[in-house]
Amino acid sequence: MFLPKDTAGKRTHHLHVFGVASPHPRENRIFRDYLRARPETARRYEASKRRAADLHPDSRARYGDAKEAVVLEVMAEARLWAVSRRPGP
Repeated sequence: MFLPKDTAGKRTHHLHVFGVASPHPRENRIFRDYLRARPETARRYEASKRRAADLHPDSRARYGDAKEAVVLEVMAEARLWAVSRRPGP
């Protein structure tokens, strides 16, 4: 569940709520940590978000669709990166 809170056109909150067994919190942390570790990828992701926002300022669904390919690509990279950082047996 995603709950944005706007006050007079200004976002004041951005809340995601997940079930206890949901994989999304872990996936979100992997994505975040990968972007922190890879500034060039963070810039690519930022550019895709800006393009999507410029193209679809009034539709969150279209905005999400417009950046989906980059998100999926970065998430695939992030998962591989996370596995490579795990300590061995």
